[in-house]
Amino acid sequence: MESIIQNEVFLTVALILLVSKIFSMLFGRIGLPQILGPIFAGIVIGFMNVGFMDIADDTKNILEIVGEIGVIFILFIAGMEVDFKEIKSTGAASFAVAAAASLVPIAGCFLLCFLFRGTIGTDPMTYLFFGIATATSISITISVLREMNLLHGKLGTILSSAAIIDSVIGLFLLALVLGGGNHGNAVIPIDGGIIEVAVSVVLFFAAAILIGYVLRLIFKQLAKKYDKRRRIFSLVLCFLFAYASDRFFGVSHIIGAFCAGVVISNISITKHVEDSVDNMNHLFFAPVFFAYIGIKYNLIGFDVGKLLFGLLFVVVAMLTKAIGCGAGARLFKMNNRQAAFIGTGMMSCGEVVVIIAAKGVNAGIAGVGDWFMPYAILLVIVTSVMTPIFMKLLNRKNDIEPALHNLMTDKPLMTLHTDK
Repeated sequence: MESIIQNEVFLTVALILLVSKIFSMLFGRIGLPQILGPIFAGIVIGFMNVGFMDIADDTKNILEIVGEIGVIFILFIAGMEVDFKEIKSTGAASFAVAAAASLVPIAGCFLLCFLFRGTIGTDPMTYLFFGIATATSISITISVLREMNLLHGKLGTILSSAAIIDSVIGLFLLALVLGGGNHGNAVIPIDGGIIEVAVSVVLFFAAAILIGYVLRLIFKQLAKKYDKRRRIFSLVLCFLFAYASDRFFGVSHIIGAFCAGVVISNISITKHVEDSVDNMNHLFFAPVFFAYIGIKYNLIGFDVGKLLFGLLFVVVAMLTKAIGCGAGARLFKMNNRQAAFIGTGMMSCGEVVVIIAAKGVNAGIAGVGDWFMPYAILLVIVTSVMTPIFMKLLNRKNDIEPALHNLMTDKPLMTLHTDK
């Protein structure tokens, strides 16, 4: 029996990696983000049920564990991309855009959920969850900016910094939402009450900041003395934070992994560690996670009763991101086209949205069932396709960056400029 399970795992992983690579190459050739490759691979494998007709539960469990490691690495890498110097340089502009990216979609989704309360229930934490599940994709936004040679300009700095801040806010709120329904065995017990959950989440972030600051100083010294072992130390830190966040505070392990990435961000070893982990994750762990999503959830089983809500969720998520972030940008000496560029740049959703959706489903949040996963993936697909197109159209004359001047002063305008 053990040999059969092993063979099933090997065959399944081979299929996942092959199909993921084929789709990634296809998307790369037509100028779309390659992250769509493993997502589509998971959808196709889920549709076809190739190799999964009578798959043993033990095999599925192995795939799930491997996929969870991929999730941890994705958030670990996202944490390493936090650049405090860039965030500080753009100051209020980045925070204004990030606040709009978090709050406006939450308000829009809250209203949408209220209108469909007969379909998805009346739990306000569920309404909050749908707003959180619109997180901006750091990887897609940065890759498009890099392709357009705008990553290190003023506009690119604001966009990338705002995307990171939006992720931090989203992860904090996610920890708050998930905390109430899980982790009853945490050292710091959680009984589900909102006050207890909030206290636990705040305590975790306070501990992460304090311990993280000390470890950051230690890592700077270790990087000098043990340069060749820096990846091992970093991975140890990643998994320890993932363990401690869940075990001691009842906070999802992906939040701990993100904080571990922040600890070693923007120091001498960051680039090497990030490249190494990203390569390993891109080649193996992440494709398994996204494919497992397609296998586990019935992505063609659209619930007719929730079809309208799901489609409106995608529309509301896109519009609230674009309009809200664009309005925030208009306060900082940006004309209409530049604000639209910021708004569409923040509209992109990627792998983190799929992770958040999966966590919500697994946590059993009221009103969030398997039916939600197809719409979360649809949101990722639509925004991944539309974001690069809109950004390139707005900068078709390659003149959007030079028009920005004195943007880093962080002084909002009392009167708004208009396009000529």
